[in-house]
Amino acid sequence: MRTSIKQLTITSLLTLSINLFPQGGWFWQNPLPQGNTLLDVKMLNANTVAAVGGVGTFMKSTNSGDDWEIKHKVNGIDISFNALFFLDASTGWATAGGDVYKTTDGGNAWNQYETGSFASFEDIFFIDANAGWIVGSTGTVYNSTDGGITWNPQTTGTNRTLYSVFFTNNNNGCIVGSFGTIFITTNGGTNWNPVTTGTNTTFQSVFFVDQLNGWAAGGQSGQGAVYRTTDGGASWNPQSGFSSPVLSDVYFTNSNNGIVVGFEGVILKTTDGGASWADTAVTNVKLNAVDFFDNNNGFAVGDFGTLLYTSDGGTTWSLKSQGTVNALYDIFFLDENNGWSCGYLGTVLKTTNGGDNWSIDTILPGYYLYNVQFIDSSNGWISGQSGTIAKTTDGGTSWELKTSNTIWDLIGLYMLNNTTGFVVGGQGTVKKTTDGGETWNTLANPFPQIVTLNAITFLDDGTGFIIGANGNIFRSTNNGDNWNSISSGVTTNLYAIDFVDNNSGWISGAGGTILTTTNGGTSWNPQTSGTNFALFSIHFTDANNGWAVGPQGTMVYTTDGGNNWNLTNTFSRGSFEEVYFINSQTGWIVGSDGIVIKTTSGGTVAVELENQQAIPSSLILSQNYPNPFNPSTKIRYTIPAVGTSLMKFVQLKVYDVLGNEVATLADEYREAGMYEVTFNAAGLSSGIYFYRLHAGSFNQVKKMVLIR
Repeated sequence: MRTSIKQLTITSLLTLSINLFPQGGWFWQNPLPQGNTLLDVKMLNANTVAAVGGVGTFMKSTNSGDDWEIKHKVNGIDISFNALFFLDASTGWATAGGDVYKTTDGGNAWNQYETGSFASFEDIFFIDANAGWIVGSTGTVYNSTDGGITWNPQTTGTNRTLYSVFFTNNNNGCIVGSFGTIFITTNGGTNWNPVTTGTNTTFQSVFFVDQLNGWAAGGQSGQGAVYRTTDGGASWNPQSGFSSPVLSDVYFTNSNNGIVVGFEGVILKTTDGGASWADTAVTNVKLNAVDFFDNNNGFAVGDFGTLLYTSDGGTTWSLKSQGTVNALYDIFFLDENNGWSCGYLGTVLKTTNGGDNWSIDTILPGYYLYNVQFIDSSNGWISGQSGTIAKTTDGGTSWELKTSNTIWDLIGLYMLNNTTGFVVGGQGTVKKTTDGGETWNTLANPFPQIVTLNAITFLDDGTGFIIGANGNIFRSTNNGDNWNSISSGVTTNLYAIDFVDNNSGWISGAGGTILTTTNGGTSWNPQTSGTNFALFSIHFTDANNGWAVGPQGTMVYTTDGGNNWNLTNTFSRGSFEEVYFINSQTGWIVGSDGIVIKTTSGGTVAVELENQQAIPSSLILSQNYPNPFNPSTKIRYTIPAVGTSLMKFVQLKVYDVLGNEVATLADEYREAGMYEVTFNAAGLSSGIYFYRLHAGSFNQVKKMVLIR
């Protein structure tokens, strides 16, 4: 019996205007307006909202989220902005790692101020233009009295993580954190007094409407919790009347009306000070922060770039972000306009305008779809989990499930033409069709059943290749009728293979493996990729230009056939699963969290520093990349010109957690400019390390993690 699956199309009418600042020639196509997780949000007025998040993301809208200006890697930041606070429409602060960033022009430009702390700061709060506080890991609290330019530590006596801080005036403040931790102060933080809460609830957020009335939100063991104080934080009582996942943030517009948000997209609203709560959720994506400008206008932000807006005090919410957040594992384009992608939970995307718009289709809910290929604009195939094979003859408007007679995942797919094709997968499975995918027959050839086969491809002369786990390569010289094992010279898992002609080909795999052949696959030789991350996909448009991608936003490219591979520092830390180019300029990458990014300029330009000038005006020490790393990582820094001096004596050193120096990366005079060095940690044990940059009177420290 033929099973027909009709398309459930959700066509995104993407009317968002998105202004993306320089990001290495790549721009978002899904999710929109961007896909990095957002960790904090602040409303500057009834229409203007700003948000921050992963990979140094800062985004701002002046019309309630209809249009956005987006910057990634602000000031070269390669880690997350954890917290954001605006005092007015111009003056704001953000935290990233152990540093504070300040803007006086609404976020167009940011100045970096170091605290000297190794902590990761989770929240920031200013009571006026001068007095502010930051809190974070290991019980760290710092206070500024000059608008965030300098910071001084305050003592809490705890090593627990502190997640949120709130002050009602220059003297009275409250901090909340893990394991029921709450501190209050009545003297601006000179003394922080612990409060006995009687709970191990991790409090993620605290908010006060006046000096006496406040709420703390969080949770433990998957259950959300809200506690209330009516005596300025001296005592706290749990509020009931609701059941929810763990809560991330709380905001009250007055003593009665409040909102909490959290995991699984929970949004709860109260109109009686928390005695009862109503569910107003519109998404199942984790929400990390919520903020209101007045009683009506508010924003919530979350994972995958999720944006929600309310104009009625949180009774109803509208999504200001669009697209799927399901992982995508493959992408295929016939030309500049017509393309398809597939992935998690049976997701299939289709575009007819180069990815400007995507229709979203679910053809097999709950299943992983690993491969999609089209022979022409009508005929296409998909393979996936548990023997899934689907076919379309109308360009993807509808799909028909086909019987594969296997329970193993079908990870690789290659159709030679409309009738003949192959799938490969788990337990050495190789199947062939000669009737366009109506039936599939198992090939009894030398494919070890214990080996997972990941990819298959064919050349114009009928030569075929199958690659898989443990460095296995199989070769056929008669259109797949017979296969023979050939040596790869490696034992790592091999994930992707690509040829540009009958002689020149490349394979990518685990541990940054890249192999190349110039004799049609008879022999393979290693190339140096410059990364230790797995490379899940590799694609060449000609004998010179190629790209390979992997986890943590890894992308390497070559313009000389792989003799030299260059690492591009991208604006996403998602897992890149597939790269596909139709020519040397136009290509796409898909991956985790619904990532679809596109380039029309080759995508090989390294990310530029925001507002970078020929001679930088301030010292910038960027987060190392990749991080975590094994065994090598890159560290980028800029040296400023001060007065008439264009030379500075620079020291860049690495220390372990005990403060022992383990490496010197720079110890010399440098001209003003931007530099990048490689730190190789071979011989060092796994753990946390710190790198410190000295240049004249400038000094900065960053943390990095070595994982073996």
